[in-house]
Amino acid sequence: MDNKNTLSVITYLALAIGFAITTVPPALLFVSDFRHEQATVNIEAEINARIVAQLIHANPELWVFETLRLEELLARRSQHSDNPIHRT
Repeated sequence: MDNKNTLSVITYLALAIGFAITTVPPALLFVSDFRHEQATVNIEAEINARIVAQLIHANPELWVFETLRLEELLARRSQHSDNPIHRT
């Protein structure tokens, strides 16, 4: 009876170790890549916000009517990016 209990514990321990080995590294990679992408999006948003803010401060009264220029400024920035999302 004791031998059967030991075998059961070893089996569950091996199952837990196998599960950890197969799930933890991909999960860590996913979290790392997600944080990297999140930081990239935040930096791009900050740069775009500064471009728009410069246009607004240059012409605070009439900037609302410069939608074409805003689109051109943001499009020019996305053309120089290597990110495939910007090329769609």
